[in-house]
Amino acid sequence: MNNGTEAEIAGGIKYGLTRDFEKLLEETPGVRVVHLDSLGGRIGEGKKLNALIRARNLDTYVETKCMSACTLAFAAGKQRVLRRGAVLGFHRGAFPGSQPEETTSGVEREIYAAAGFSKA
Repeated sequence: MNNGTEAEIAGGIKYGLTRDFEKLLEETPGVRVVHLDSLGGRIGEGKKLNALIRARNLDTYVETKCMSACTLAFAAGKQRVLRRGAVLGFHRGAFPGSQPEETTSGVEREIYAAAGFSKA
């Protein structure tokens, strides 16, 4: 996108996405902005995306929606841009069959705090 300076992650945050995205970044070293459009997915993969985006000092941009694990990737942006009308969706992570008290929110809290998000 945009002469190789922008890339897009759209769809589910699934296992292997970070590996695939890193390969794309190696093949397109001029990427500076990551467009995100996702309903979310795996928290662990969102955490890996966060680390990769931070390590590459990339900006993040959401035009429509970035929910759940996608917000972990969004938080990594050197500059974070949310287009007017776009939606970020935050919630506590969960696993099929888990009880609310068993959910993992520590990963999200650490990432959001490191990004400077308020606790509110």
